[in-house]
Amino acid sequence: MKLPALPPQDQALTADLRQRAELGDAAAQMALGLLHHHGGNGALRNDVEALKWFSLAASQGHPAAQFCLACLYDTGCGVARDSGRALEWYQKAATHSFPLAQFNIGIIHLAGDGVARDPSEAARWLPNRGL
Repeated sequence: MKLPALPPQDQALTADLRQRAELGDAAAQMALGLLHHHGGNGALRNDVEALKWFSLAASQGHPAAQFCLACLYDTGCGVARDSGRALEWYQKAATHSFPLAQFNIGIIHLAGDGVARDPSEAARWLPNRGL
């Protein structure tokens, strides 16, 4: 599939983002992960590539990247579904008070997805979250 040419300013932005990501900038790695996960700004949708960039940013402690990486493991996008790894990354994001990670941990314990069903543990993660 051939994408239409990007305007020069978008090409420069994407090139700058990639350069910063390759130099280890966690925010740029997160942004590239999102571009590849959703497709856009010249990037085709590619969850394997998204997994790569989310992993790099997550390993540097970027909470949103930790959450996105957990979601890929949780749903099996770009990687084999692994509820244990998903929970591990949700927990890392949750330590940064990332609300969606906390919510998903509660749901995992409520449903017993990869862990023993534990409504009391679920309640610990779910209070004041609209349930």
